[in-house]
Amino acid sequence: MKKFLFYSLLCCQFLSAQPLFDKANTFYRSEKYSEAAKAYEEILASGKFSAEVYFNLGNTYYKLGKVAPAVYNYEMALLLRPGDEDIKNNLTFAEQLRIDDIKEVGEAGFAVLLADTFPGFNHNSWAKIAVAFMLLACVGIGFYYFGSRRLVRKLSFIFASFAFLLGIVAGGFAQLSFTSSNSKREAVVFAENLPVKSEPKAQSADAFSIHAGTKVRILETLDRWFHIQLQNGNEGWVLASEVKEIKRQR
Repeated sequence: MKKFLFYSLLCCQFLSAQPLFDKANTFYRSEKYSEAAKAYEEILASGKFSAEVYFNLGNTYYKLGKVAPAVYNYEMALLLRPGDEDIKNNLTFAEQLRIDDIKEVGEAGFAVLLADTFPGFNHNSWAKIAVAFMLLACVGIGFYYFGSRRLVRKLSFIFASFAFLLGIVAGGFAQLSFTSSNSKREAVVFAENLPVKSEPKAQSADAFSIHAGTKVRILETLDRWFHIQLQNGNEGWVLASEVKEIKRQR
């Protein structure tokens, strides 16, 4: 891996975890990677979730040669900070440790096009933009109603209308992004060698096998089984306990 960055916990809600975070970073710099991983995991176990902790933990597991937790923690960091180039770069390095080399089949749809065109934007980003445009529209309406000159009123009306339309569009993008992200469930394989079954039964035939660090999409859940799909479109069933879902912690 060419580049490692350490983030500092700056948010007030993480101030109580800062000493442990600094301790974990010190372990990492001293190449005591097992101790560093334990300290970062302790922060997460206390309910302090942040892209910084997940990113540094991913770096630590990469150094330990543990591909599955490295990929998982980078994915979690990217979930909290979409589009971050440092996280994406380190995730790419970690993925090179995987055994499986699965060729991705491109997805279609406007939500995919939106994400590809604006890779650093999620539903929260679009929602903030929508609110900003609506506030600008309100300002324009204010100038329209209270402006004394005809030209000012005319330009204010045009400005308010344009800002309102952009706010509606951004709001639509926020809803689309939110729906897409919440309907898409993904997980990372933690088992070293995981047989993918043709049916959700232990005695069913193996369709194929996947290995630690491979990312899968969860299509449905049935008892203790996940119906999964690979990036190349292959599908099957795996035990839910053998993978770890990438989702926001509460």
